[in-house]
Amino acid sequence: MKNIPYTGIVYILAISIILVIPAALFGLCSLFDFRLINGENDPMRLGLSFTNAPEGTVRIEPLVKSEDGYTSISEYCEEIEDDWLKLSNETPEEIQKRRGRFKAAYIDENGNVLGITDAARMKYGCSKPRGLSADGDTLTFATGNAADWQIKLLLVVFLLEPLTIVGLAVMIILSAVNAVSEKIAERKHT
Repeated sequence: MKNIPYTGIVYILAISIILVIPAALFGLCSLFDFRLINGENDPMRLGLSFTNAPEGTVRIEPLVKSEDGYTSISEYCEEIEDDWLKLSNETPEEIQKRRGRFKAAYIDENGNVLGITDAARMKYGCSKPRGLSADGDTLTFATGNAADWQIKLLLVVFLLEPLTIVGLAVMIILSAVNAVSEKIAERKHT
């Protein structure tokens, strides 16, 4: 048991630091939405933007699943503008969970549909306010929130941290026991 733990202690301390620092940064970035503090991120508001749209497009209109395919999200809206809408009773995330992924219709100035995007892909933990962004056939739903997998990863990292600290404590105790046993062995030989 000669010279056990010093490298073990350094190793466990390094792992502990490697786990703690990224977890803390990830946790701060993912779990806390600092835009809420500034009042920039109303959970009932959904921004709308588009690029590479069919010619004549003046706005996009979010669509949700219905019995007949996809219909306008307007039944859930309190207020609709060209580049955002205010939902009345549910957040966009709640609507999407209940009704399925959004699509968006490209609308011209007369209200005609010029094209429809594919179902939205989710973009989590971004710095933009929540919104739908259409780019040609693709649609992105930026939530600004952490994804379930990000939360689970963060929980795993935080659960591993106490194990690392316990391991560090065990290594320190083993180091002390080793030092004491070596001193006792030395005294017996002298």
